[in-house]
Amino acid sequence: MKRICSFLIILFLTAANSYTDSIINDINNFSKLFPRNEASVNENETINLIAERLAELGAQFSRSDFNETEGYYSYSSFITAVIPGSSSDSLITIVPVDGSYGIAAALSVIENYSGKTPALTLLFVFLGAEQNPDNNPGTRKFLEQYYPENPAAFIYLNFAGNPESFRIVSGAEG
Repeated sequence: MKRICSFLIILFLTAANSYTDSIINDINNFSKLFPRNEASVNENETINLIAERLAELGAQFSRSDFNETEGYYSYSSFITAVIPGSSSDSLITIVPVDGSYGIAAALSVIENYSGKTPALTLLFVFLGAEQNPDNNPGTRKFLEQYYPENPAAFIYLNFAGNPESFRIVSGAEG
């Protein structure tokens, strides 16, 4: 776990320092699309804009919907993007699409690693339908279909605004 936390800090600091203009552009573009209620026009447009940025960056990604979520239905969707690493261990970053800063941070990391091979496989999940903190159907949908074969660590990257600081809390020892 310590290796993954160290990697995470280096990952985000490197991306934040290298791509300041694109981060600012992404924040500005995504900030125009509020509010982002579940399955709304703005949420759908945000997902479309994320897909456009990922295509520009040459990232491997796919878009899925929530039509077969157990016990829940939503017209929302989500995008998964992967950057294969030299190790099969994964760092999975969950990004609710209701916050512009988290989306911009994740896209900057993807931009930073475009054409490179990181030490860990990086998986980014841009989730719609995450506005209900008691339910989090976006997270539930992803976890229903995700069965890791190798060690994986999760980060839930949800910035409500411009963060002055952030805290990393481990869910396990190691």
